[in-house]
Amino acid sequence: MFLSVNAGTTFTGVPVGPGTPVVPVFENWYRVKVSADGQTIALVGNSFGGAPGSGIWVSRNQGAAWNRGFSLTGDYTELGMSADGNKIAATMSNTTVGTTTTPGRVLMSTDGGGSFSALTMPGTDTDWRAIAMSSDGNKLAAATGRFTTSTAGQLYTSLGNRTSVGTTGALTGTQNASLTLRFAGNGQWAVQSASGGPFGIR
Repeated sequence: MFLSVNAGTTFTGVPVGPGTPVVPVFENWYRVKVSADGQTIALVGNSFGGAPGSGIWVSRNQGAAWNRGFSLTGDYTELGMSADGNKIAATMSNTTVGTTTTPGRVLMSTDGGGSFSALTMPGTDTDWRAIAMSSDGNKLAAATGRFTTSTAGQLYTSLGNRTSVGTTGALTGTQNASLTLRFAGNGQWAVQSASGGPFGIR
């Protein structure tokens, strides 16, 4: 992977892999996302160029060390990341290696790439092509389809973990749970910090 820390004036090759110092892995890198402060980097591979990727690699310190938060051989097609790097989403398309086909999926991490889990998505689509995420990590848009075979797909959107706008929205929590809100204007609030829970949202 090539990284610039001076707005693209120069780039330096950065090894990706486990260990300290990093033991490089060599994959057909296909997509990368970077947090707003440049510290969190997520990287995935794809069969374009040779072979599928081995998982989702994430660095929380600008590439000095890496963690593979999700390990599954497949064609990773896109990444989305919140501005703070705490939420990371990835899409996988259907991947065939030899005679084995692995269905695609949409994956989400809420711990900065430490771990990922598959999201339950509407419909029966598995050939996921792209994903985008809002800066706060609450809104998602994901699309299916395959351009190499001109296969049409669907676009799915989600407002995520938020209340309704206005007086109909509400929060409930457990005893001793704590939630700090910031007024964002126009009748909307944003979560600044939270502990305890779980919180019920409607």
